[in-house]
Amino acid sequence: MKQRLLFGRSGSLGRVALRGAVGGRFTFVAPKFGPHCVCCNADTLGRTQDYDPSTDRISAAPVPMPVCFDCKDHALQTSTVPMLQAMGVLVGLALTGLATSYATQRPGDSFLYGMMVAGAALVVVSIAWIRATSRRKRAARTGGHHPGLEMSVATGATLLDTENETLVEELLVINPDARRLPTPLLWRLRGEGMPRAKVVKRTD
Repeated sequence: MKQRLLFGRSGSLGRVALRGAVGGRFTFVAPKFGPHCVCCNADTLGRTQDYDPSTDRISAAPVPMPVCFDCKDHALQTSTVPMLQAMGVLVGLALTGLATSYATQRPGDSFLYGMMVAGAALVVVSIAWIRATSRRKRAARTGGHHPGLEMSVATGATLLDTENETLVEELLVINPDARRLPTPLLWRLRGEGMPRAKVVKRTD
């Protein structure tokens, strides 16, 4: 199950929002890392990979992360891809619903039918993208790998989310000011790490 660590001290939400609204940059506390890959815990031999924890409202300097060559394509994940995938589904549903509602008033309008087709296609493509991303992550999650580390900045602090328990313990030792946060409710509801329920077939 994913673990969440907090680095630094949270500041005033109003102050952070104001500076972020005008494009300001913050000096965030970047975590200190050891020599081991954040994904598979192998020695990276000094290799790092920059991770940009910026959000759409807050800019932050890239953080060099220890990532070995074998994990360079799956070790890190930004929030951009999940956001684009979700937006694709929502926009596609909105287009389809809007076109369908107007089509009852304007039957035979080819533009509305085009909107419906485009909306449905966007939903299908977005869902296929989500499934492909999920398959790639499952395939990478073998042999001691923990893909998809995420880092973000919020209210003056740095948040790090990972499934790598060994990395979490190492970071807590290297960064005395870091602290482990409770697992978010949605992650617990997803039941990550729990065995799958068995399907019982009725015989009567």
